[in-house]
Amino acid sequence: MKWTIAFDGKNLGRVTTQAPTLYKFYSSIGLETITSQSPIPTVGKKSADYADFTGTPVYRPLVAVSQPNFSDPDQWKLAQFSPEWIVVARQQFRAKFPKVSNCRNAEDNHPQTWNYRDEDIKLIKAYASNKGWSLLELSLAGYTCDSPEDGTAFIGQWYVVNPSGEPSFLGSDMRLVDTGDYDNSGSSELFFSIDGYNRGGYRLFYRDFTRSAEFSFSYH
Repeated sequence: MKWTIAFDGKNLGRVTTQAPTLYKFYSSIGLETITSQSPIPTVGKKSADYADFTGTPVYRPLVAVSQPNFSDPDQWKLAQFSPEWIVVARQQFRAKFPKVSNCRNAEDNHPQTWNYRDEDIKLIKAYASNKGWSLLELSLAGYTCDSPEDGTAFIGQWYVVNPSGEPSFLGSDMRLVDTGDYDNSGSSELFFSIDGYNRGGYRLFYRDFTRSAEFSFSYH
């Protein structure tokens, strides 16, 4: 296969790969050996920002497309939200997490009901498109239990807001990798990596968030 490597609406180069004859692990499904001799496109340096469950530093993920589709017509960019929007976002968060448990400290490690404040709901990242759509990642700060946070309000929770200003829950345990029109439909798709406790993979949202596709796996 010949792949176009895309990022931020740009073509970073092409690579040729060969699929293996056998996959030994679920987490290896889809992995192919790069056979082309040209330099492999990368962005930045290896870091833990996109490390998987093992914590091994890696380059940030990039999108490989079988056709040369890489533009980002919706032009998703980092955005600043007004205090009024933050209030609405926190209301959505409270509606999803009306009750939360936390520990007094790691040594105590006995979860009990925690009446968190609005100030404890942190806006991690926000994005906006040129078509009036918005994305927000919210998370509770101050987790003190000595146990995995997976499935709790202390993990990043993503919300999407349509052009009419109506928010809805999108997903959790994921990082935005890239946005682009990978199928040449005229609109951008959004590509996330899954970053959960003992869980990895990818999610793709398309057709104005009405459709999605997911590939996920556990590490053990």
